[in-house]
Amino acid sequence: MITVCLVFVICWLALIAYLVLLGDLLVPIVELVDSNLADMQDANLLRVLVTCAATLVLSPMCFKGSMHALRFLCFASVTSVVIVGVVIARRAVQR
Repeated sequence: MITVCLVFVICWLALIAYLVLLGDLLVPIVELVDSNLADMQDANLLRVLVTCAATLVLSPMCFKGSMHALRFLCFASVTSVVIVGVVIARRAVQR
């Protein structure tokens, strides 16, 4: 029972870290796309809305019934990592 609880806690903490990372990465992109959102009075509200929207979009991908259903998600995950790597490299070259 202790092992099950520890696995649950580790998965829960990984989920929280993933959502914080999504918020950090997506809020500037959303502000870039729509400059009116950058002028919002409450920046935390924008972060919460973006994180909730990303969670709603990504949730169906997390609840697949079999591993076979996940076969195309590897391309999306590799593509997202490559995009983040390119953005980081571009920013490093600029500075």
